[in-house]
Amino acid sequence: MAPKRWFLWTPVPLRFIVGAFLVWMHYTILLDATVRSNTIQVLTDLGIPNANLVVFGVAGIATFGGIALFLGLFTRFFALLITFSVGAHLIWALARGGFPLPADGSALPIPDIIPSFLLLAAMWVLFITGSGTLSIDAARGAIKSTPKYREESVSSALRFLPGFYLSATGVPMLLTAGGREGAVAVLTAIGIPMAGIVVNGVALISVVAALFMLLNFWV
Repeated sequence: MAPKRWFLWTPVPLRFIVGAFLVWMHYTILLDATVRSNTIQVLTDLGIPNANLVVFGVAGIATFGGIALFLGLFTRFFALLITFSVGAHLIWALARGGFPLPADGSALPIPDIIPSFLLLAAMWVLFITGSGTLSIDAARGAIKSTPKYREESVSSALRFLPGFYLSATGVPMLLTAGGREGAVAVLTAIGIPMAGIVVNGVALISVVAALFMLLNFWV
């Protein structure tokens, strides 16, 4: 059964925003030698092998994937591809304790931990909902041929946004020294006593709540 008209509009703003962000964040890696060199350094510091080759995959997937998402072309495929790309960097960064900054002091050329978590959330939302209307997929009839396109998937997809956001705030507190120190500083600044202990509860509550949302427990 074809999806209702209102449902077809739900992925459109997310496609436009995330697609434009991915292109804006990564196209300079392909076109600017300095930015590309900084990105290679960041990937090398993360421990990623063959960073001088991987950098083109990082920038290419994000740039051309962002264009495809913006246009609504093969949305589910590119959402999955970007998930693997962003997720891989995020795992390396969490294992290391955070993303290293470029040696020249410039801004991080790839998404940091929290933006990476939010990108993963957006990709999973788009993987579930598909392109929606105002898309090349809709123009070529791909939406009508999707058998599991259900209205219920909107509520399921929206669980990922707060779920991944809570993961983005809680996981760094547990796994990275920088995330923990930053959280302790914030708690101390607002007058929370024993912030060094309280931060453990904040982190655990965030992570557990995120798991409940992502796994659909009691939601």
